[in-house]
Amino acid sequence: MLNDQGRIGQGLPNTDPDASANRRTDQRHMSVFRVGKLITSRGQELCLIRNISSGGLMAHIYSAQAAQEHVEIELKAGKTVKGLVVWSRDRKIGVQFDEKIDVADVLAPQPGESDQVARAPRFNIRRRGRIRLGAHYQLIEIQDISQGGAKFGPAGDAKVDDEIILLLEGLPPLTGIVRWCHDDMAGITFKTAIPFEQLAAWVPANR
Repeated sequence: MLNDQGRIGQGLPNTDPDASANRRTDQRHMSVFRVGKLITSRGQELCLIRNISSGGLMAHIYSAQAAQEHVEIELKAGKTVKGLVVWSRDRKIGVQFDEKIDVADVLAPQPGESDQVARAPRFNIRRRGRIRLGAHYQLIEIQDISQGGAKFGPAGDAKVDDEIILLLEGLPPLTGIVRWCHDDMAGITFKTAIPFEQLAAWVPANR
C-alpha cells in the first residue's frame, strides 16, 4: 500500500530519499544499479533497477507507464519476475511482485556466466538495416539487440571473426565482431557497448 510519504509497504523497497538510516540498511532491501528488461502489454523496453526486496522493486523507466498494470521484469537471462505497478511518477515505477522472491538467488550469476552478460538483456526487435563488410554493404534485418551485441540475417558473406559495421536508423554505426554464423544468421559482439540511455530511448521507438 502506498502511504502519504510515497513509500510502499508489504516488502516493497523504500523510495524516499529522506528515509532514516535504519530503513536504508534494512536487510530485506538491496540497493542495486542493474539493467533490466520491462515487459508490458505494449512490448519490451529497458529499465534501470535501483532497489529490490523480496516483495518488489523500484526502477527508472524510459516511456510512460500506468499504475495498476501487470508487468514482467527480466532481471537477468532466465530470471523473470511478475508483478503489479502500484505507483508511477517522474519516470519511476514501484512494482509489487505476485510472489515473494529470494533476492540473492535471483541476482546470482549462473555457472559460467559473467556479470556483464547478466546485465545485458536482449530485445526481440526486427528492424531492417545494413552491414558494412570491408568496402561492401549488405541489406540485413536484425532479430534481436542488446547493449553488447545483435543477431541479424541474412549472414551473407559475413564469417566468424570478421569485423563489420552495423548500420541502423536512430543509432550510431556499431562496429562489432562476428561470433557465430549458422542457418544464414549471424551474431555479433559490439566493440563498444551501446550507451544505456541511447538504447533505452531507441527500443520503445522501434518495438
